[in-house]
Order: sequence, then C-alpha cells, then structure tokens
Amino acid sequence: MDPRLRPYVIVGAIALAVLGFAVGFLVGSAEDEPLAAPAPSPTASPSPTGTVVETPPPEQAPAIGTQGRVLREGDRPVFAVPSTVACQSLIEPGVLGECGEVLVGGQRVVWVVQQSATATGTPAFGVRIFTFVPDAGGWVEWLQASDPTGERWSDVNVLAADLTGDGVDELLVGFRGVGDLLRLDYDIVGYGQDAVPEVLAHPDPSDRGSVVISGGAILEYSAQYPGGEPACCPPSFLLQTIVFEDGFFRVVGAETVVPTAVPPSQL
Repeated sequence: MDPRLRPYVIVGAIALAVLGFAVGFLVGSAEDEPLAAPAPSPTASPSPTGTVVETPPPEQAPAIGTQGRVLREGDRPVFAVPSTVACQSLIEPGVLGECGEVLVGGQRVVWVVQQSATATGTPAFGVRIFTFVPDAGGWVEWLQASDPTGERWSDVNVLAADLTGDGVDELLVGFRGVGDLLRLDYDIVGYGQDAVPEVLAHPDPSDRGSVVISGGAILEYSAQYPGGEPACCPPSFLLQTIVFEDGFFRVVGAETVVPTAVPPSQL
C-alpha cells in the first residue's frame, strides 16, 4: 500500500466502526421497548337487525305510537253533497247519530258517530271522519271504524280539544269496550296536508278508563287490580299525564290515586 494512503484508510475504518455501533444500539433499544397498541376505532353498537340503537335521554319519555289504532283508512267513498251542508247530512238516513266539526285552516273536518240496533238488541256503533274535496265532487270519508254486530263496543264518543298548542282542535275518538272491565280504547286524530285527518297516537287501552282534558294535557285514569280484585271494584287507579312534546305525544307523569279521585270520563 502506498504509505501516503495509509492515514486515509485508517480514518475510514474508524468511521465505519463508529457508525455500526450507533446503528446496533438504536436497533437494540427499539427491540427492548414494547410496541404501543393501535387505538381502536369507535364503533356504534348494532341491534340484532343491524341498525344502530339510539337510547333516548332519560329526561325524554318515549313517544306514543299508533300500534293498535282503531280508526282505519277505508276505500274513501265520496258523498256527493255540497260543502256547506250541516254535518247531519252525512249521517246515513234512518240511523241514529250525532256529529260535529273542526275548522282546520278554513277547511271543515266533520265526524259522525252512528248507532243502529242488532238482532240481539245490542247497539252497533260506527264512526267516520270526512273532509270536502272539490276535485272529488263531495265529502271523502278518510277514517272509519265500525262494530256491525255490537260485540266490541258499548259506546263511542268524540272529544275535540287543542292538544298540540297550535290553536286547532285535535279529535279524541273513544271506544268503550263491552264486558266487566269497560276497557277504553282511544285514538288521537290530527291533520295532514289539506286538512286530511290522520291518527297521531293510540295510547294503551285502560280498564274502566276515564279520560279528561286539563290545560291541553290528557289525564288518563286506568283501574289497577294488584290483588286480583273483582272487575267492579279496583282498589286504585293509575293516573297518567300525556302531553304533546317535541312533535310526539308522551307520558310525562304517572301516579296512583284512589277510586274517589277519578272524575267522569269525557270519552
């Protein structure tokens, strides 16, 4: 080797040795430290059907749905009488009945409850709700329910009250069952586009039920039989307060009251 190159060779060897030592130290340090686990991605808990289940906040009561509703959409028959006729004109001839109406944006919504006799002597009730549709040339029956054999209801009543605070009366249509429990079913009817009536909610049926309206709220009383008492004589009633809140009807309060605290039903 050329003596003049020897110093350069020695310096290069020393530099390579130092570099190798540093790399080895860094690799060893990395192997000694545990690797951090990757943070899991947040996921929603799916329901058995694969949709995300959202739990409502504890301060918000569940909405009352329409399951079990009594009023149904029929085939929408048209009664060709003028828009200005009295509601009695929509009662079938020769049948006992009563009627009433609500103004919705200048449109008349008319309800009719009819009662006829059956072969057994029990009353047969039917209820229908109409609006006048100019394009159809008459009154269209949007909602209806009937008990032609008189086996389901002992009475049917309609109560108009503003339950949503919009200045327009909704309709509560109550169906009193036959039997010792005198169970009360009722639908809450509101209005869609062009004042077309529609069922907004159907609270659970109430045994020996009583419903009254107070300050825009529905007060519903239902008999309780904790000890299997006779149907005639419940020792207490469950009072539930139902209000329209955030676009739905909800039970916002419940308490037990004595039978003497139950008022006569408006339905």
